[in-house]
Amino acid sequence: MPPTRIVDRAPLPKHPYSRDNRPGMIAPDFDLEEVDMVFLEKSLKYLENHAKSTSKKPFFLFHSMQAVHLPSFAGDAFKGKTKAGRTW
Repeated sequence: MPPTRIVDRAPLPKHPYSRDNRPGMIAPDFDLEEVDMVFLEKSLKYLENHAKSTSKKPFFLFHSMQAVHLPSFAGDAFKGKTKAGRTW
């Protein structure tokens, strides 16, 4: 889905990094907390399909994670799972 609106920072978790970005365009269904899991699911599906259909054919998969960019938030599967840092 193409980006059609400016990021609304109001509902973002309140921590120093949640405001460390320039407002930009975002798609209505783009979830900043779950985007990495969506990318992972799509990459895994590609690998599974490739293994089933053309396992002998070489391929290149560039799996890029959004989490290295700000704002970066833990997805629901990871919230509160570690005592290594603060939970937002």
